[in-house]
Amino acid sequence: MIKIQSDSIGWPSKDGILLTETIGYLMKYIVHAYDHTGPGALDRRMAVRPAHLAYVRQLKEKGQFVLGGALLNPEQTMIGSMLILDLDSEADLQDYLKTDPYIVEGVWENMDVKPFRQADV
Repeated sequence: MIKIQSDSIGWPSKDGILLTETIGYLMKYIVHAYDHTGPGALDRRMAVRPAHLAYVRQLKEKGQFVLGGALLNPEQTMIGSMLILDLDSEADLQDYLKTDPYIVEGVWENMDVKPFRQADV
């Protein structure tokens, strides 16, 4: 939690008193995850997919899932995933990395996870 004085971000004053607000920042992360490519990789993805989607629905209910979907090759075959997550802390990210069924069941071979700041446009 960070306390931000309203004049530093252009919030109005009321009765000559600067408004302040405590703001809790959630950290957004962008996840690019690429599937294993060996024999049976797509079959494994499809077998685990219902559990992964159920897990992501739980994240969405908690307001932690922003956007995501399958990465496709030119033939439109699923080869990985992209997610944007909105988490409270680095610890929550670590929890996610230990519990997503695609990770636990070995669907994804390589992952690139980076902090992400959404443009305010």
